[in-house]
Amino acid sequence: MKAQRMRSEEIHYAIDECRKVVSVLDLNPALHRGLRCRCVCAYCNARLVARLGDERRWHFAHAPGSEECGYGAETGLHLAAKQMIVDECVITLPPHTITCTLIDLGGKTHSLSHPVTEAIPRTKATEVRQEVTLPGIVADIQLKDAIGPLLVEIAVSHKVDEEKRQKIDLLGWRCIEIDLSRLSHCSTPMELRKALFDPERASWIHHPDTARHAKSLQSKLQGI
Repeated sequence: MKAQRMRSEEIHYAIDECRKVVSVLDLNPALHRGLRCRCVCAYCNARLVARLGDERRWHFAHAPGSEECGYGAETGLHLAAKQMIVDECVITLPPHTITCTLIDLGGKTHSLSHPVTEAIPRTKATEVRQEVTLPGIVADIQLKDAIGPLLVEIAVSHKVDEEKRQKIDLLGWRCIEIDLSRLSHCSTPMELRKALFDPERASWIHHPDTARHAKSLQSKLQGI
């Protein structure tokens, strides 16, 4: 019995000859089929072929003779998301509410909540940069909005861990994380854009006003 051949990874976003992220849907079958796409894998930099047929969904694949790295689709989506924020110069900020809880001597639980910031959809951004090296971390995106500096982390497979979170806290800058972990690696640019600017997919990693509001809530709880 012959061993079943492993199906090659379907990659939707690759790097073109100008070192820009490109979607396979942007290609012209008459010009870019196969190796003529002149694209490479976003993860391993191996040459890709563009498969632009009628029977299967369009996709990139590693060229014959290239070893499958297994991370091209994931890395391509991550780079495409960052490039989209840079190109469009907008960001959506999620709402942020904190809650403090106290259990009194009688065992009764008391809770108070306070909104730190409301959701701000598609706010204008300036000075948008990718892969910015800061003390202790490399931020996916650094930008400025109407309030000031903001860091943006984009989670495709790995979310901000506790170590990085602590380093971001020490920096004291506002920081959000956009969760694309449930988004298909073969999402179209339209689907990616919808997810990227959906406030329900974003959460706050650090907001400088959180500690001040938490202290105020704790004082109120102590007075109950």
